[in-house]
Amino acid sequence: MYCDYFQHREDIKNISNFSKTSKGIIYSKYCLLKNSRNILSSKIVICPKVILRSDLGMIKIGEFSILSENVLIKPSQNEQF
Repeated sequence: MYCDYFQHREDIKNISNFSKTSKGIIYSKYCLLKNSRNILSSKIVICPKVILRSDLGMIKIGEFSILSENVLIKPSQNEQF
């Protein structure tokens, strides 16, 4: 489940620090998810110290992605469809 990057990290190797949603998103108990219903993705891993601001709008993340530490993701200010 984890790549070589995570092998030396004791806090990440401890699976009890993670939970799983019905969409298959594995997230750390030490990350900040705002309104997780606005995340359009599945099968991603969200590491500790990640902030997802989906309360500001819809966030689209590619499948099988790993969001590493100290990442802030929020929707674009000038979203055009």
